[in-house]
Amino acid sequence: MKKLLTLLLAVAAAISAQAATINFDFTSGYTDQQANVTVENSGVTIAFAKGTGNVPPVWLTSSTNMRVYPGNTITFSATNKITAIVITFASDDRTFTKGTSTAPTVSTGEYTESNTLGTWQGSANTITLTANGNKGHARINAIAVTIEGEAQGTVPNPVISPDGTLFSKSIEVNITCEDTDASIYYTLDESDPTAESTLYNGPFSLTETATVKAIAIKGEAKSSVVTATYTLVDGVASIAEFLALEEGTTVVFENPVIVTYPTEKHLYVKDETGAMLIWGDTGQTYEQGDVIPAGFYGTSAIYGGEPELSVFRTYNFKPATEQVEVEPTYIKVEDINTLHFAEYVTINNATIEAMGDGYWWITDDTGDGMLYTENFGVLPPEDLDQHYNVTGIVGSHYNIGTIYYLQPTKFERYIPAIWGDVNGDLLVNGADVTALYGVLLDGNEVEGEPDVNSDGVVNGTDVTVLYNILLDN
Repeated sequence: MKKLLTLLLAVAAAISAQAATINFDFTSGYTDQQANVTVENSGVTIAFAKGTGNVPPVWLTSSTNMRVYPGNTITFSATNKITAIVITFASDDRTFTKGTSTAPTVSTGEYTESNTLGTWQGSANTITLTANGNKGHARINAIAVTIEGEAQGTVPNPVISPDGTLFSKSIEVNITCEDTDASIYYTLDESDPTAESTLYNGPFSLTETATVKAIAIKGEAKSSVVTATYTLVDGVASIAEFLALEEGTTVVFENPVIVTYPTEKHLYVKDETGAMLIWGDTGQTYEQGDVIPAGFYGTSAIYGGEPELSVFRTYNFKPATEQVEVEPTYIKVEDINTLHFAEYVTINNATIEAMGDGYWWITDDTGDGMLYTENFGVLPPEDLDQHYNVTGIVGSHYNIGTIYYLQPTKFERYIPAIWGDVNGDLLVNGADVTALYGVLLDGNEVEGEPDVNSDGVVNGTDVTVLYNILLDN
C-alpha cells in the first residue's frame, strides 16, 4: 500500500511538472482606442468583449494598458487545461474589486485579489471572467496563463513603429521582431494576418488611412496579432495657415515652431507667420526658445474668441531639436488686438494699478490702459510708484465681445533711453554694451543715443557709465 501511494504521488508530481506559463503584455503593441481585443499565443487565446457593459474594454495610449469596465468579459481558452491565471494590474486601486468597487465573477474555479495581482485557480479549457459594478474600471498591464503540458511554442510580438499616428502626405512604417529568425506577415485591410499574408521585407510607406496588422511566425509557433492605425489628415505649413482653419479641423503641423512661453498645459509658440496657443498635455517638457519639430498634431478649437490647437494625444510631440533666443515684440497698449493674440510682447514705460482679486490695470506712456491678470503666477513689483517695462503673453477672454489682456511673465524697471538705451529698443541690457562697443571699434552708427553720459563724446567713459547702470538696475 505504501509503495502504491508513493507511486501515485510520483505520477502526480510528474504531471504537475508538465506545465507551461504563457505571458501576455498589454503595455504596448496596440493602437490607441483599440477595443474588444483578442490575442493568441502558444495555443492560449484571451478575448476581451463588451458583454453587458455600456462601453467596450479598450486599450489607451494615455495609460498604456487594457481598461476593463463593468459588464465587460474576458474569456480565456486553450486546447490544454488551464490551471492558473495571474492578472497584473497597473495599481492596487485599479483592480476589479477596487476599480469597479465590486469583485468579478468567474464561470468556474476561484478568483482572488491581493494588492496589484488577481489570481484564478482551477482546471478548465475555457474560463470567462465578468467585471461587475456600475462605475469605474480596472487597468490590466499583463496576464500570465498556466496550462497543463507543453506550450505550442512562443514568438515575441512584433513591434510596429511609429505606434499608430496621424500623418499628412505620407508616412514610413517599420515592423520588427525580437526573434530575428521569425517571419513577419502583415495586412492593410483590417483582416488578421496569417502565413498567407504579405511577407514583411522592410519599411513601407502609406499615403492613405490604413490599419496595419502584423504577426510573427516561426515554424508552428506564432505571436499575437498587433495593430497600429494611421490616419491621413490635412497638413499645415505655418501658424497663419492654421489660424485660418475652421473650428474642429484636425491637422498635422509640417513646420517646426518656437516656444515663446511654456506653462503646465498652455504652450505659446510662434513661427515667421504668427503666434498661437497649444492647449493640453504634450507629454514633453519645453523651455522658452525650444524648437518643436514638425509632425505634431491636434484639433483647432475656439476658446476666449480665439483659435487654439487642442492636443488629444501626448505621444505625437517630440523633444526639442534646438534652442534659440526669443525676443518680445515691442507694442503700445492701443495696438493690442487679435493680431497680437498669443504673442510674446513688451509694453514699455508702463504704470501699474492694483484692482483686487488678482487683476491689475496697466497704462503705458500713451495714456491707454488695459487689464492684466496673474494667470502665470507672476506678481508685479512692490513699488508701484515706478515705471516698468512689462513683458508677457497677450490673452483673450470672451463674454459679449473678445477682450484682450496681458499675462505678464517679467517686469523690468523702465529707464529713459538717454540713460543707456544705446540700440533704441527701450531696454537697458547687455545688447547696449555690444552696440556701444561697435560704435567705439568701427564708428558704426546705431539707432538711439550712444553718448550715455551726455558729455558730447562717445568713448570708454560711456562704457563705464552703462556698466554701472546695469549693475544698479
